[in-house]
Amino acid sequence: KGQVRFTLMHESTTAGSIDPSTGTYTAGKTPGTYSVGVSDKTGRVAVATITVYPQLDITPKEQSVAQGMTLKFSAIGGVPPFRFMISDNKSGGVIDQNGLYTAGNIGSMTDTIKVTDSAVPSNSVEATVNVQ
Repeated sequence: KGQVRFTLMHESTTAGSIDPSTGTYTAGKTPGTYSVGVSDKTGRVAVATITVYPQLDITPKEQSVAQGMTLKFSAIGGVPPFRFMISDNKSGGVIDQNGLYTAGNIGSMTDTIKVTDSAVPSNSVEATVNVQ
């Protein structure tokens, strides 16, 4: 049982940081693919590749529509595939897996649209639709 030291293979402030004693990696804010390596005192090296994805977002964030009208939501960033759902459905609306929302026929209500990505663990963001 020898000592090990964890390092980022390509030092960069955008790659994130790594605790050299525990190996805990904290991703940076810049998306990309980074290599994290470990070496022991005999010079043996192991390398892992880590992909940092852009933060998940949804567009539009807020929109007003008439009853029965459609609205297309898009996921931005995150890890595909994405799952769209209505997390708070007060108008009776529906949404398909491509993000196409159809407002229900109960007006003066607000529906909440949620998109979840496939990261492990997953990330989710929400948008609101004001149904007139």
